[in-house]
Amino acid sequence: MSPAKRFVLILAALTVFVALPARAQNPDQPTEELVANLASGRVIIAVYKDALVITTIENKIEPGTLTPPIVPITNQKAGILLGASTWYSPSSRQVVENLAQDLPHVRARTSDASVPHLATPNDPEKTAKDIEQTGLGFLVVLNEAASSIHSQLNLSETEPLTELILADYAPGYGPEVWQLTYTIHQEPERGDYWQTRVVRPRYTQIWPPDKKEPRQLVEIHYPADDKQIPLRDLLLAKDPDLEKIRDSSPDQAAGADAILHAETDKQLVAQGLPFLKAAITAIAKGNRTQMAIIPQAANFQWLIPPPPEDRVPEKPRPEGAPTLQRPPEAPTLQKPE
Repeated sequence: MSPAKRFVLILAALTVFVALPARAQNPDQPTEELVANLASGRVIIAVYKDALVITTIENKIEPGTLTPPIVPITNQKAGILLGASTWYSPSSRQVVENLAQDLPHVRARTSDASVPHLATPNDPEKTAKDIEQTGLGFLVVLNEAASSIHSQLNLSETEPLTELILADYAPGYGPEVWQLTYTIHQEPERGDYWQTRVVRPRYTQIWPPDKKEPRQLVEIHYPADDKQIPLRDLLLAKDPDLEKIRDSSPDQAAGADAILHAETDKQLVAQGLPFLKAAITAIAKGNRTQMAIIPQAANFQWLIPPPPEDRVPEKPRPEGAPTLQRPPEAPTLQKPE
């Protein structure tokens, strides 16, 4: 069963759009289902000698899924979202939460004093603290949305509501990739009325790997059990489509070999990127993709910008906001009976 089918997001409709705090706390208040779009697919990050290349490929697990969005946060930092990414109110047809829109601003939602030290070996304190500030600022945004969920979601303590991948060049440290996993905790109030909060994220540093670990491509899937074969494993298995690209020229073979031997960080991006782009096209098999590059000595740039259908309207502002029509096939995250 896919995570898209495992839970229902319930929203007390007037809580979000009208200031009625007394009714928002009333378990007898009628609720409506919150329509959610999942960002599902795979994230592939190649660390080259002089650049980070970030790619996402959609996995259309149900109608309305989004290509995992790549979001520039600073000139040399990007975030990638997986899981519940954009939430709508069916009654108002408005965006309730667009996490990609909020992500560049979340670091300002917390303060230095609120951030405990994240212990990471051989990691400068400032770098770890910056990751935590981003993670806790994003937690604030998630909890603002989760506070309106009053139905039991039946998620385990390890099942993520949302995941955030951070890739950047840290000053004085170099390239790094982190995975932040956000789960929820629910407590019953009365009957079927539940209080929901998102707990502090679990931080996992993926790059650089431990000293004894190979420096392979970073590849993360959502859902984690999607059974899609990682790019490097396809190369090891001599996938016919990838072998055709590899055999097309010595330069393409060099790009493939760097991935196979976990040596992309010893190769210049100009040498490795042609094979990576061709390989992504081959394994995407027509599914939507995004690709961006963060050069070590330059700023974030798009190589394949988000497709138009993945550009979600912004959530409403006090002066009024764009609305959208809910398509009949829009996913609901409804758990089957």
